[in-house]
Amino acid sequence: MRTSARDIASPFGACAFLILSACSVKGETVSPRYALEHCARVSLVSSETGQEIIGAEDLDIDRQGGRLFVSAYDRRAVERAARQGSDNIPEGGLYVLALDNLSERASRLQADPIVAPANGGLRPHGIAFDEATGVLHVVNRNYVREERRWRMQAQLLAIDPKGELSAAQDIACSANDLAVHKGRLLVTLDHGGCGFRAGFEDVFGLKQARLVDASGATLVDGIGFANGATTLADGRVMIAATRERLLYPVALAEGAADKQEAIPLGAAPDNLSISDDGRIVAALHPSLMAIGMQRRLGVGRSPSRILEIDPATGDRRILFDDPKASLISAATVAILTRELLIIGSVIDPGIVVCRSAS
Repeated sequence: MRTSARDIASPFGACAFLILSACSVKGETVSPRYALEHCARVSLVSSETGQEIIGAEDLDIDRQGGRLFVSAYDRRAVERAARQGSDNIPEGGLYVLALDNLSERASRLQADPIVAPANGGLRPHGIAFDEATGVLHVVNRNYVREERRWRMQAQLLAIDPKGELSAAQDIACSANDLAVHKGRLLVTLDHGGCGFRAGFEDVFGLKQARLVDASGATLVDGIGFANGATTLADGRVMIAATRERLLYPVALAEGAADKQEAIPLGAAPDNLSISDDGRIVAALHPSLMAIGMQRRLGVGRSPSRILEIDPATGDRRILFDDPKASLISAATVAILTRELLIIGSVIDPGIVVCRSAS
């Protein structure tokens, strides 16, 4: 879920978020596939610094290599430093660890940094691993000093299989997540602009989010907060429309994009991934009010839900549900692989791993 320094600094943007999110969804009655007692928090620490990793907002996997990628930084610390005009803005990192290690039921694991900090700082947001090329694509939150204020400048980074930064380019400030479609990099922009403009969009329910390519060319527009994106086996791209509480399947062809009938979810989707058997795994926010209060004001905790969706039929199954945020707050991504459900949060430290299915 995107939040820029300007959004935090703007009372208008903060109020807009809370007003528009004052709606929650009643929980499902079907028992989740992974019960809370089958899940445990796993602390992640950097093998380089020994510091605890906080804010694992996005995850992706290399199925052939058996690796988990982690995109993380402490958003509240970064936003506070930017708002206060601090001399330095905290950084985060991109990390990798072996999936085999997650099967060992360890409560604490080391994660290896993938790349050194980029110019302007490494604060990774959405990521997408391209199995065909071995390149990890990243939305990075670069901060630029303008007199006494900091301005966030989003970047697209490409990390090659050797861990080298092979490409970097500036992109719209509202860049959120990434997907690779037939070798083409796609980017979700969750608003038409940032700061006051983003708050204006939220207050009036304007659907100005869109899907673009790496050049910034619009492919699909008219989306209410375009968040996570992923590519399906049939070639379609699935986009999470957070404020609309649904998914948009999009068929892309040369020179055309067809936004198909939406799949309603009953809660606000964040990041998306694909399970080993080709189903969509969506991290949901049952209460946007709760995550708004926690993200913006540091008040309370936010419930989390993970759904598995059949892309062909739209049939849904609850994989995980934590309505009281007793185990994880504000889950923003989930990976389902090898019968493991791995969950990351934009706020909490570490990850949650569910190891036994019901």
